[in-house]
Amino acid sequence: MQKLNFLFVLFLFAFRFVAAQHGPGNPVSTSGKEGFTFHFYGPTTHDWITRFAKANGSFSLSDPKGFIFRGHLKNHRLHGAWQSWFENGSILDSGFFYKGIPDGTWKVWNQQGALIAVRTYDADLYQRVVRELQLQHPKITQYPMTGLYKKKGPSVMDYLSAHYSFPDHSEKDEPLGETIRKNRNSPYQYHPIFQQCLHHGLYLNYLPDGRIKDSGYYKQGLRNGVWIHFQQKTGLTWKGHYKNGFPQKEWKAYNVQGNLQELLYYNEEGHLQWRKKYKPAP
Repeated sequence: MQKLNFLFVLFLFAFRFVAAQHGPGNPVSTSGKEGFTFHFYGPTTHDWITRFAKANGSFSLSDPKGFIFRGHLKNHRLHGAWQSWFENGSILDSGFFYKGIPDGTWKVWNQQGALIAVRTYDADLYQRVVRELQLQHPKITQYPMTGLYKKKGPSVMDYLSAHYSFPDHSEKDEPLGETIRKNRNSPYQYHPIFQQCLHHGLYLNYLPDGRIKDSGYYKQGLRNGVWIHFQQKTGLTWKGHYKNGFPQKEWKAYNVQGNLQELLYYNEEGHLQWRKKYKPAP
């Protein structure tokens, strides 16, 4: 697995020797020294390296134990369904891409087959928000994120990064194979295979025992509506409301017995106004 980060380089090298033997539309398979087999399904030409920049087709990587990952390319970008697997054969992640940006429901599992994360992305909305942010029109503000950008500046762009969606993710752009290797060796720390995204819909994180850690909805990239957060260090469950990414009004913390432990109150701008702690029930 240590050479997964070089998989595309190895594939291109090997493919130069077999591309001329296959007609357009025929599947092509290449085998590496590490026992991996890369499959590409799509039109082929003699000048593979040039054509790869405009590749359209499906691809997968497998070893003697089974599939490692499977996806689709369109114009050199991930486009369509994506899946990867752990070494034991259980699914690791599953989702869809649109022109390199995740789109729709994205799910992540651990090696035992338990769901650990659910995200909902919108690739078209991502493009529209980015265009408006780039425009920086003094009067036109269609999306809340644009208004937030005018107040807080470029730091708002962090909401569109994979690091914001999965905090354990490295912000540097690394080879696909290296990211997959990390995921297969880190069952509770997921590193997405994309760099940019926009949340729009359901968001869930699960604890290893199956309990919900975070639950709520995003709207146009920002948290909105009722959310639940469980703090493992304190054992408290927080419940409250967000509007355009900011906590609003009352936020309540409950212990494992369901007793109210703390009450926070936020104003419309998301600033904490006051807090009150409650004594544990006798």
